[in-house]
Amino acid sequence: MISTAARLHAGVLTFDDVVADIWNPTNYGDGFHNEVPNNSGVFQNNFGAWTNPLPSGNQVMTNYNSEVGAILRASAFDFVGAYFHKDIRYTPGPETVNFAGYDANGVLLYSTTLAISDSWAFIAFNWSGISKFTWDPTNPDTIENIGIDNFTYNESVADSGATVALLGLALAGLAGGRRRLNR
Repeated sequence: MISTAARLHAGVLTFDDVVADIWNPTNYGDGFHNEVPNNSGVFQNNFGAWTNPLPSGNQVMTNYNSEVGAILRASAFDFVGAYFHKDIRYTPGPETVNFAGYDANGVLLYSTTLAISDSWAFIAFNWSGISKFTWDPTNPDTIENIGIDNFTYNESVADSGATVALLGLALAGLAGGRRRLNR
């Protein structure tokens, strides 16, 4: 029996293996990058914005001064979830944040609004087929940076063995059908 199911490639962006920089376009690996003009980037946690320990390493992705933050990729992916944390240097209490997922054409596929606290918490989204993930703190009167770590995603990867087998079966079927017509 031939399986036609695609397998999933799972990945986690920890942001620890990139240069901490909010001002320049940054490639986070596996095709992911921040948005240009920049309103998001990677920071080291050396100025006390997030409680330690971080979910991984010493760097996190963040929006910049209440701007909309974004992580993009040319090919679609399934966003599983990530750890989120509100910057603890500013307004006390949780921050309301709008999250959105868009396809490659900029069409809104998913959106939700959640309260992000001042401690690390994993939030599962399970959004399929997006090319852009954004987060936007809702209070325009305060500076609210939202830290993200361990950005977890899946992407469908065609099973090349099954693809080749299906192609072979299709060609055999065409050849068999041709022989029947020639009789």
